[in-house]
Amino acid sequence: MSASPTDLPPIPPDMARIAGPLVLGYFLHWGLFGALSVQIGIYHLAFPKDATWLKVLVYTVYAAETAQTIMLTAQGFQTFASGFGDIRAILRVYLLWFSIPILGSSVTLVAQVFYGYRIMVLSKSKILAGVIYSLAIVQWAGGIATGVIARQKPDLSDFLFRDTYITLGFLNGGAALCDVIIAASMTYYLSKGSRASQWKATQRVLSKLIRLVIETGTITAAIAIINLIVSVLPGKPTYYQTCSAVLGKLYSNTMMAVINSRITFGSNHISLYESEEPRSTSTGVSYQTPRPLPPSAIIVMRNVSDDYDIPLQTWQTSVSTPMSPIGPFNGKLIVI
Repeated sequence: MSASPTDLPPIPPDMARIAGPLVLGYFLHWGLFGALSVQIGIYHLAFPKDATWLKVLVYTVYAAETAQTIMLTAQGFQTFASGFGDIRAILRVYLLWFSIPILGSSVTLVAQVFYGYRIMVLSKSKILAGVIYSLAIVQWAGGIATGVIARQKPDLSDFLFRDTYITLGFLNGGAALCDVIIAASMTYYLSKGSRASQWKATQRVLSKLIRLVIETGTITAAIAIINLIVSVLPGKPTYYQTCSAVLGKLYSNTMMAVINSRITFGSNHISLYESEEPRSTSTGVSYQTPRPLPPSAIIVMRNVSDDYDIPLQTWQTSVSTPMSPIGPFNGKLIVI
């Protein structure tokens, strides 16, 4: 039974400071979920023959993120619709104890373990991978502990205290340190591979991946550090709610950005790999320019590299000669 207007506590003058971070967190969370859905759709179309374990990882993360978004939507409805005008509704925990710290840290764990596996493949070092796995588990344990504490609290006004500061330190500090190690390691080993390669096309692909790793690692580490800082500000403001609401979505989006970096988009563009088509003649094999694509066509080209320990398969291409300008090539072209 809802309280009558006379039973409601008065609205505090700093209402924007209390409710604003939560509203911004909801908006950014839904926006990032939309971006993640687009990336999942691209992955589904471009990589139907990926290894089963990678497909399971991608779709499991998306299922967890979908569940988190549903829970946050229900939380938002309870807070700003059913509890409209009641300051107590904004401070109630509802499903936040599970949707943010537990689900968010679980997605972060999966993403960081994925990066750790890639680094182990690149570096051949189990020690470095073990450090990344350990830090990922530390932040995950911090998220579980934070969720347990939040579950025991009636509202968010009592959420921040000594035990919470410790668990948030493990959650955000472990995640940030792990991200820094991942970004530094990936940059080092990809740069090493780029310098060792004689093919300019390979160097361009690796340079693109290096920039992507640095950018995504910097973003996630920065948000984790900011989340830790705003959690310990004097006066216990609710600014941490914005960072907490988006951190899990940032990890899933950055992971999918790295996975989808194997493809190249272009509008009405003919790639280097199919700039010519072989044609048999009386003097041997000559080449002809392919038929132009319509202006509305979108080319999705998979960069063939053993990025995820997936055995490469031979695919049909428009160029099959070993005398390609960048060496032997097998690729796949999808026109949507």
